[in-house]
Amino acid sequence: MQTLFLIAYVVTVSGTNLENTLVEMFRKYAPSIQSTHNPLLIEQSSSDQQFKYAQLDLIHQVLLQLDTEMHQVQFDVRGKPSANTLILVDGFEAFRRFVRGWNRMRYVRGGYYWIVYQRHRQVDRAEIFNLWPYSQTHCGDVESVLVDWRSTDMLVDRLGDFYGCALRVGTFDNPPFVLLDGDKMGSTSMLGFEGMLVNILAKKLNFSVEVITPPDNDQWGFPRTDGNSTGLMKLMVDETVHFGICSIGYMEDRIAVLLPGFQHYTSYIVFAVPSGRPYSSFEKLFLPFEWKTWYALFGTLLASLAVIMIINTSSAPVKEHIYGGGISYPLTNLINLLFRGPLHKHPKGSFPLALLMLWLTFTLVIRTAYQGSLYKYLQVPKNFSAPLTMDAIDKSGLEYYMYEIAAAFFADYPNVLARTHYLPFDISLSDAIDQVGRDVLSGVVLCTYSPAEEFVWATKEYVLGVSMAVYYPTRTYLRDTFDRHIQIIDSTGLLQHWAGQSADYDFTSDRRGVAVNRALSVADLLGSFQILGVLNGGAVVMFALEMVGLKCRLILRLVDWLQG
Repeated sequence: MQTLFLIAYVVTVSGTNLENTLVEMFRKYAPSIQSTHNPLLIEQSSSDQQFKYAQLDLIHQVLLQLDTEMHQVQFDVRGKPSANTLILVDGFEAFRRFVRGWNRMRYVRGGYYWIVYQRHRQVDRAEIFNLWPYSQTHCGDVESVLVDWRSTDMLVDRLGDFYGCALRVGTFDNPPFVLLDGDKMGSTSMLGFEGMLVNILAKKLNFSVEVITPPDNDQWGFPRTDGNSTGLMKLMVDETVHFGICSIGYMEDRIAVLLPGFQHYTSYIVFAVPSGRPYSSFEKLFLPFEWKTWYALFGTLLASLAVIMIINTSSAPVKEHIYGGGISYPLTNLINLLFRGPLHKHPKGSFPLALLMLWLTFTLVIRTAYQGSLYKYLQVPKNFSAPLTMDAIDKSGLEYYMYEIAAAFFADYPNVLARTHYLPFDISLSDAIDQVGRDVLSGVVLCTYSPAEEFVWATKEYVLGVSMAVYYPTRTYLRDTFDRHIQIIDSTGLLQHWAGQSADYDFTSDRRGVAVNRALSVADLLGSFQILGVLNGGAVVMFALEMVGLKCRLILRLVDWLQG
């Protein structure tokens, strides 16, 4: 509540002292309240018929004097809940009925309440009391304080200072939003960007923080209207804590039993996915070119091989015209020049020289482009493409891992739920993401931030955006004060700055490694050694064929024909 007037001790049942005091107070304070389009709701609660008539008479006399000044008066709630209420009671039981009947559909928690308490007691004047929930002498227990209604104490912000009192906050360890740090004295402090928000509020409003975590590590838990809420939701529903904060998003079932505060951050829910199987050293040798380029290169070599084999079946003059005089082993020369080998005998004649220059130009371009890119790919850790979209995850066959509370996001996607495994609450999201990176979990993990591990990526498209807020029990007077200060902090950009420092929120960045200046290791060159082994094996096979050809003329002719 923003302000509360308690007017007590009337001279007589129809005493004019109270009537005049009410008129003067309405003239002083009601215009500013009604200028915000908050009509005055007048209600009465009495257990005595005599007092009921006295209350009606008091209302009648006050409205007569304010006939030209009070234009917005109602005797029942119409439309939105009342934020400006005059309630007349004749004792504790009548006041208790009003309190028990309080609900959000009828009254605004942060409204103005004028409570008139009439008693059979002869006094000289009407006395005005204001209620202070926190002071230097008490914390949380509402105490009435006698005030002069003409002073500034009537409209002072009674929640601008909590006088060092402790407020209980429900939360749990949930990086990067909240990180809990315990000391040797047994106290727990809050870090993370939402933890820093609470610390700033505590400093500005002068209260201490008492951290309460959900029992059995139930984390958020489930809010239920039947009174069987669990986890953090139960702490707030049962009013064990004054407020809760821990990446709590706006959800219909939560709003049904709790009060959400001002939206202070929007979190995007994504999937943490494995970055794919690492390339082997041999596979890295193919990275400098796309497969289309490799197809073109292999096609060129096959076409060249076919042309050489056809020419080898031609007569000697034809071969001499194309290869050049005295040139032998054209297939070997073709491969030799591709790998920058020397040509011991150059052809003569314009046509074979033109062919040689064209082939040298082609091999020069191919070698230069390949070698320039190969050095980078040999040094940098490289993985096969990760499934970075929902469709790619679905086609990959990977399993889904998430907390049970997140299953509501996929109520319309039974194919996802059919492959979903629910994480136990004793495993944090950071641990689950780490297990994905180490292949302990063969699947993807639903998370609220982009993982920073090198071998775990975040999907480029997010499942949904969740508006996060501080949540409060329904019977609270903290929300308006907290919302006002949170909006001020949010307008400075501090929350976005803290969030950016706490975790990686760039969902579209390319996480491939960057080449570093270091010497190539044997592991980097292992693919080259494998190719060398294959080529040496081919040379041994050719040698074996030549040795067999000494005894088998047919094989010797085949070898000579291939070499030209």
